[in-house]
Amino acid sequence: MGTKDDEVLQEFLQESRENLAPFEAGLLRLETEPPSAQLLMDLYRYIHNVKGACGFLRFGGLETLARAGEDLVELARQKKLALEPSHRSALASLAQALREGLDRIEATRSEGVVDHGELLLRLRRLHPEPQGRS
Repeated sequence: MGTKDDEVLQEFLQESRENLAPFEAGLLRLETEPPSAQLLMDLYRYIHNVKGACGFLRFGGLETLARAGEDLVELARQKKLALEPSHRSALASLAQALREGLDRIEATRSEGVVDHGELLLRLRRLHPEPQGRS
C-alpha cells in the first residue's frame, strides 16, 4: 500500500472507531432511559457513518453487518420497532464484530474471510414481521 492509501486507511479506522464509541455508549443509555428521538437519530447516524465508510473502501462484509444494524435502528426511529433487550444485545454484538473487523483491517490491511452469518441472521430475525401476512 502506498503512503496515500495508508493515510486513507488510518483515517477510515479512526473515524469508524470514533463512530462506534458513541454508538456503544448510546446502547448503554438505552438500558436506563427510554429511547428519545434524538438518541435514536444519533445511533442511526453513527452506524450509518460506519456503513458508508466500509462501503466506500469496499469492506463488504463489514458494510453488510453495519447495514443490518442500521436497518434495526431505522425501524426504531420510524416507531415500527421498540428496542427490547434482545435488540440491544444484538446491536452490542454487532458493535463488537465491527470493532474486531477494524482491528483485523488495521493488522492485516484486509477484512479477511470471517463468517458473520449467525450474527446477520440474528439481526434480521429481530425485524418485525411484515403486516398483512398470515
